[in-house]
Amino acid sequence: MNDRPDVAKPPTTRIPVSGRDYRTPRSWPIDHQLTVRAYDNEVVIEGDKIALRSLAELLLMLSESDTPLSAHFHLEASAGQLTTGSMNLVLDHNEWDK
Repeated sequence: MNDRPDVAKPPTTRIPVSGRDYRTPRSWPIDHQLTVRAYDNEVVIEGDKIALRSLAELLLMLSESDTPLSAHFHLEASAGQLTTGSMNLVLDHNEWDK
């Protein structure tokens, strides 16, 4: 149960997960999209509180020791996680922290 009444659980859409059926399906809150823009020397990721928390949850999941190296997440405008015109975003990890 949610202890914070100001943070309602929004309806969600699925996020494609690549790798060995890792804790699938992942979801993304509908109507809470991120915008990803790339410039010459920087990338800007912009979103509301719910979208940014959802992104943080995916990143934290990738940092867990039991997450397979093959697991990674795709966020795409065509799937509703990113705003129209955003660059697609792939979240991945490597084995540096063995």
